[in-house]
Amino acid sequence: MAQGDICPKCGYYMYAISEKEDLDGSWIVYECRNERCKYRMKSFESQPADLDFNVVKLDAQN
Repeated sequence: MAQGDICPKCGYYMYAISEKEDLDGSWIVYECRNERCKYRMKSFESQPADLDFNVVKLDAQN
């Protein structure tokens, strides 16, 4: 899911207009909310790694 971004041109918030999932994350096209700017940019957002808690061992000793 897209996280949102700030426009590098004018500083307004940007919103996602399209999102394409990939193996390692998502390619997202953002558009500026400023009516006079409407700047668009493409960004890659990686997905957090899934943890398998059956494999992860925690060291409880301090």
